[in-house]
Amino acid sequence: MRLTLRTLLAWLDDTLPPEEVREIGTQVSSTPFAQTLIERIRKVTRRRRLTIPPTSGPEAVDPNTVAAYLDNELEAEKVAEYEKLCLESDVHLAEAASCHQILSLIKNKAKVPSESRYRMYRLFKGPEAVRTNYRVAVPPAAGMVPDAVSGAPEAPWAKTAPVPRSWFEQVVPWLVAVLLIVVLGAVGYLNLRYAGVQIQEADSLAAAQFDPDAAKEPDEEVADEEGDARPAPPPLSEPARVEETDQPEPEPEPTPEQPAEPAEPEAPLAAGDVAVVEQTDGIVLRANPTWERLSADDSLAPGDRVVNLAPFRTTLSMGSVRITLIAQSELRVEPPALADTPRFALIDGSVVLRSPNAEEPIAVGFEGRTLSLQLPPGRPVGLSWMGLKVPGQPAGRPLLTILCPAGALGVTFDDGDPQEFEGPTLVSVDPEDGILGAEPAVMPQWVVDPEPQPADIQAGEAFVELFEQSTGSITFTLLEGIEDPDPTVRSLSVAALGAMAGSDPEALEQVMPLLNRPGDPAVRGTAIGIVMRRMARGTEPAEDVRGLLERFIAPPEATEAFDRLLLGVPEDQIEEKEVYAELVADLSSPNAGVRQLALDTLMMLTGRETLGYDPDSPEGPGLKAWQDLLKENRLTPAR
Repeated sequence: MRLTLRTLLAWLDDTLPPEEVREIGTQVSSTPFAQTLIERIRKVTRRRRLTIPPTSGPEAVDPNTVAAYLDNELEAEKVAEYEKLCLESDVHLAEAASCHQILSLIKNKAKVPSESRYRMYRLFKGPEAVRTNYRVAVPPAAGMVPDAVSGAPEAPWAKTAPVPRSWFEQVVPWLVAVLLIVVLGAVGYLNLRYAGVQIQEADSLAAAQFDPDAAKEPDEEVADEEGDARPAPPPLSEPARVEETDQPEPEPEPTPEQPAEPAEPEAPLAAGDVAVVEQTDGIVLRANPTWERLSADDSLAPGDRVVNLAPFRTTLSMGSVRITLIAQSELRVEPPALADTPRFALIDGSVVLRSPNAEEPIAVGFEGRTLSLQLPPGRPVGLSWMGLKVPGQPAGRPLLTILCPAGALGVTFDDGDPQEFEGPTLVSVDPEDGILGAEPAVMPQWVVDPEPQPADIQAGEAFVELFEQSTGSITFTLLEGIEDPDPTVRSLSVAALGAMAGSDPEALEQVMPLLNRPGDPAVRGTAIGIVMRRMARGTEPAEDVRGLLERFIAPPEATEAFDRLLLGVPEDQIEEKEVYAELVADLSSPNAGVRQLALDTLMMLTGRETLGYDPDSPEGPGLKAWQDLLKENRLTPAR
């Protein structure tokens, strides 16, 4: 049997006999062009906003030609011409494939109910139907349907006479519409009038505050109009003259024309403390030296490490500066270098800074270096710790990004020269190379609006409930949370242990066994993300992770696979078939964590979905789909 476009469509839509299916399948597997055409057919039939074939011009095709082609009744020379057009035009190929698929689904035997057929014929009266009187007193002929009103026989294509409506149905809708218009107009008029009165009163109050003489006249006019005897505000008395003396004149107080800017109140601090927790909507911890939960109005001393857990927000007050910790983040409170100069070290995560005073610098420590920031007054500035790890490298390096939505931002790295940037901008800082540069950027949501999203609020409520019900230590509570029936609570508990790992190495040891936890992809994926983030912090944290892998992951083959997958595929090896063969082989590993990492790596490299593969149930059609792609040399990097 010849492999043509029509036979290929029949093979795809499963309308061929079994023996022909095997024959066509053999031809398709040995013909690269047929495989490419199959992929193209699947794409064009699912493409959105694809136009319809033109009705005029050289590419116009008569719909009857398409129908004859699908019915296998088109002449041979026209078949070749039409198939050539389909191969050259996505529009015609999509039309032929879609129509063939629809016909194959109904098996060319669509049964139309008699009621639907009757209704369709009644919609339109053909020109061949002569206007004759069908309502004669004769028995209904075959195909005639009795009229529902008169009971007389009626032709299927005859138009039904409209049923007359009562006066109530005709008049009431109009009355209701008119009544609604009147009501809406009255409401709008009253609202506008009330708004005008409010504006007039606000103007009068403002005038009375800044210029009592100017405010007197409107008050008198109102009294005359309303007949009210309200007295106008009394004029301000003239200040008494003071004889000139040799004493220096006191500094003038702020006038109404130049009101003094109210300073933001500073939170009270105990002796020796430099910061205070202003507010928190969830769980924030302090390690000094043991873990304890902080609440609003708790003071912080130099050396305190503050760990904010996801998905919560916590605001700290350092003098007039407000520091909002976003989700999973950690900082260390530092003693001020100068009097009243806020100073802290960002260890992990993201924070948002606000200061009402542009002249007050903020010292930020980052990986042993110091940044001096001068913020635009009253505007937010975001700081985000990032780990930059190149695939194939054993460890990453930290990077700090400064996000300024608007205003002038001053940055000084260590003892270098100050630099000024104008927002919106993103400034990158490397602890070794200093300020790398700045570029315009779109600000993330957490910078311009630090408030949590509804999904974060819902997840946070369940997580807080875990702490409210537990009576044990912080670590014990999180270990209980790992066994919670809610997968969100389990994932947040693992993430919290990872957040505590910077100050408590034992917390990371609690995370390592979760890398290959079977049947729990939420916990397993969170643990993998924690380990990869630790490796991105630098050489020493990466070596610590490899040491823990040897302790907690067995057998040694699984340890080697974990190390290789966490290392990543170098850029110069992503074209090699051996890399994909090794990743597909890892999908059959006895370790669930290795299977999860292998699947994530394959999806990242090829740009494909899971193909139905489940790391918790590796044997199945998903594994075979990846193996077939490998055999067919179709596992290539996405570009």
